[in-house]
Amino acid sequence: MKRKTWTELRKNIEKVINEFDLSDKFKSVNITQIENIDRKFMLSFMKSGRQSTKFYGWIWECLKDENQWGKHSPDYKKTSEIIRYTAGTTNEDLYIIFTESYREREKFWYYEGKTDAMITVIEETAGIDEFYIFDKKFTYIIGQNHHDVIFATGNEKTERLKKGFEIYG
Repeated sequence: MKRKTWTELRKNIEKVINEFDLSDKFKSVNITQIENIDRKFMLSFMKSGRQSTKFYGWIWECLKDENQWGKHSPDYKKTSEIIRYTAGTTNEDLYIIFTESYREREKFWYYEGKTDAMITVIEETAGIDEFYIFDKKFTYIIGQNHHDVIFATGNEKTERLKKGFEIYG
């Protein structure tokens, strides 16, 4: 059921989920879980001082992990392959947060699911400003900002991102 508060981005995401029959692999996070996810996200990834700020606004500028790396995406389709390679093969559900600007404010849409379903939604959805993919243990982030820079945190993921750019970039 579409809610009146959904923006075009949220409607587009839900449309892609339905069109590609992803509902068993990709779903919105229950609203009762979001506050807990935000808290853990901030404590795990954000520099001190930003941790008390309500989510997010250009979080890629405030990551506390010293081992982070990013590079401008070569093109739209290669972005998907680079993200898929960096995430690696996992059967675990991951979180993803999509951001958009709406009426001069940031809006955030929280989902969880399988990597391949996330890639499909990223490829097929118009209006995504930024996205942040992270595991449920809060050990890494893979994302893309509004400058089309793909970035990652954590030793393993930054090395995989660099390798992904070598292979697909």
